[in-house]
Amino acid sequence: MTGLRRSVLAVFVGSALVLGAWPAVSARQVNAPAPAQASAGARVTELDVNGLKVLVKERPGTQTIAAGLYIRGGSRNVTATDAGIESLMLSVATEASANYPREKFRRELSRTGTVIGSGVNHDYSAFTLGCTREHFDEAWAIFADAAMHPSFDPADFDRVKGQHLLALQSQRDTPDAALEAEVERV
Repeated sequence: MTGLRRSVLAVFVGSALVLGAWPAVSARQVNAPAPAQASAGARVTELDVNGLKVLVKERPGTQTIAAGLYIRGGSRNVTATDAGIESLMLSVATEASANYPREKFRRELSRTGTVIGSGVNHDYSAFTLGCTREHFDEAWAIFADAAMHPSFDPADFDRVKGQHLLALQSQRDTPDAALEAEVERV
């Protein structure tokens, strides 16, 4: 597992390096028109951070903030031998980080009402954050640390791997789930 852990960590940290640069962003800001479906008063700002496109959509009056780190490729980056690795990697990364061991990580997320999650589809993978405006600075610190310095603790890895395997085994428990799994396989 050590080789796999190293390569997964390298891919994840390489994809997440922009998070460390976020507070230093002040360079090129280009105001882009808000999309037609955007609520009245919403403004979208496009930033270039070390060649990475960052979109910021302001929603005046809301008390929540949502953020996501999107990694191009998603499930199309995998082969039959490494299928599920992105999902597993992101799930384990949401368990703990270098500066926030599992118990502290969970305690801080609970205290601030923050949710850190992940998802994978055919086109991209996402590492996500949801929090209140009041606790954004604390939530961002945890999110950035989890993205840039996930602990990948072996106990967390084994627990999350077991959860993923159980979910895969239960795909055939209902006809709808079995049909969906077969469509995905094809």
